[in-house]
Parts: sequence; C-alpha cells; structure tokens
Amino acid sequence: MATLEMTTALDGKGLSSSLAHSIRLDRNLNRVHDLSDADLEHLNLDVLTHLGRWINGKERDVHPCTTSVSGFCSAHAVPQLESCYYLYLIREGVTEFLRHQEFDAGGELESRANRFFDKLVCDVLRA
Repeated sequence: MATLEMTTALDGKGLSSSLAHSIRLDRNLNRVHDLSDADLEHLNLDVLTHLGRWINGKERDVHPCTTSVSGFCSAHAVPQLESCYYLYLIREGVTEFLRHQEFDAGGELESRANRFFDKLVCDVLRA
C-alpha cells in the first residue's frame, strides 16, 4: 500500500514542477538554465514515473530510464556530467519529499529510491 501511495504522489505534477523550479536555481547547471520549464518538468515526470515503476517492481532495471534520460540530454545538448548532477538534485528532492510523508516511516522507500538513483547515474555515465 505504501508504494502505491508513493507512486501516486510522485506521479503528480506538483513534485515535478517543484523540482524543476528549485533545480533551475542551482548555479552549477549551465545548459539546464537554457531549457524551458516544460522541458524540465517533462524530464522530471519521466524520471519520477520510472522511479515509481521501479519501486513497485514493474521495472526490474533502470535501463528504460537511462535510455530516456540519455535521449533527452542528447536531444537538448546537456553534457553527461551536468545530466548526472541534475539527477543527483532530483534524488535530493525525492529524498526530502519522502522524509515528509507518513507512508515511509521506516525509510524503506527512501532507501530504495536512493538505490534507483545510484544505479541510474552509473548507467548514464556508462552510456
């Protein structure tokens, strides 16, 4: 039940939009600053959707998300290192979100989400 609630919460546009706005403020992201809010929200929503599927066991591997992120970054000329830093910032936002949710009292979802992002960043760097 907790994973279903978490997925529903992550799939909502609120977190995707909030992440796009807060990440845009980071001074370490040069190319990302040139992208539209809609582009960033699309990327965030895609990553959050894959995260929800991965946590729920519908995706056993992060490869579908890696393909999507790598394709987005290639199409928008986002350097690999900057894209990985961007994913790290999404991870921080998701971690903060989960810490404020009642359904992750034991921190299991946070731990699983962190593993997802660790694997995702490694895969993006290998791509």
